[in-house]
Amino acid sequence: MAQDVTYADLRFVKTPPERSQEKGTWSQVDQIRMPPSVTDPSAPLPDPGEGELTYENVQGPPCQEERTPTATEGTKESDHRTWYAILALLATCLFLLTAAIGLGVRYWQVSRQLQQATEDGSALERRMGSQEGSLAQTQAQLEEAQEELHSTNGTLRSCLAAENRTQEQLRQANQSLILTQQEKEKLQQEKEELQQQLVQTKKSLEEAKSCQNIGCCPRGWNLFRWKCLWISREMKSWDDSQEACRRKSSQLLVLKPWSAKELWDATDIDKCDLESDQYWIGLGKGWGSWKWIDGRGFEETENIGTCSSFSGNCLQISNGALQWCSCSERIRYICEKNAQ
Repeated sequence: MAQDVTYADLRFVKTPPERSQEKGTWSQVDQIRMPPSVTDPSAPLPDPGEGELTYENVQGPPCQEERTPTATEGTKESDHRTWYAILALLATCLFLLTAAIGLGVRYWQVSRQLQQATEDGSALERRMGSQEGSLAQTQAQLEEAQEELHSTNGTLRSCLAAENRTQEQLRQANQSLILTQQEKEKLQQEKEELQQQLVQTKKSLEEAKSCQNIGCCPRGWNLFRWKCLWISREMKSWDDSQEACRRKSSQLLVLKPWSAKELWDATDIDKCDLESDQYWIGLGKGWGSWKWIDGRGFEETENIGTCSSFSGNCLQISNGALQWCSCSERIRYICEKNAQ
């Protein structure tokens, strides 16, 4: 069953505040009566003859007519939105690209810094290793220097000890030098004495050579100046010695003009292989006076000692010195005679 439906096109327009104050509040429909089928679809449709809807028209302020967007305008708006989305997407991509580039640059910088730090760490490790090697070498050099110092100290102590020994040796050498100088002076004095003896020996040699013109001494006799001397090996008293010399055609030795020391040194009597070094010579006391055996007087020019505890009347020579002894004492004797 077909029924007529009446639709009402209602529009509510908001009035500006100024004008609404002039005419009061919002215009509104005091009462709108609509069929129940409009409000309740399950209700039965009203009979067309029952009546009409009642409307109350309220006159409001004029309003601008609202344009209904066309299809072209909707497409443009959609394109604008698409472009906005694309721009937003591009901006987002650009932002992400910029962020990626920034992060890449930062990563590169951090990588470079890390690489530089690694290289610096490696260089530091190498430098530390080099310094450790240098430190070890320095330590070894220090130990060597300490050993050299100990060795030098030992050498220094040895040198000081050697210096002390050298000073002691120098002191001893100075003492030895003083003694040597004294010995030199003594030797110089002996040299002078030897030179004097050499002069005397030369004189004796000249006299001995002159003796060759008149002859030499017999076998067993010693030539002394111009006389021949017999040095006995047997022992006799002074008188027996004089008698023995007469049997040899000689007499006991007369020390004129020589001294006892000259005779002793020249004839080497002390070097003979004899048991005694005492010898009778020809001086005795007779008739109250001292005379040589050849009758010449005695002039005491030398200091004469004595034998034993008492003096005698006969003269003997012993070790180059003269002394008075008892004439009865048995000792060796020396005879003399002129060279032939």
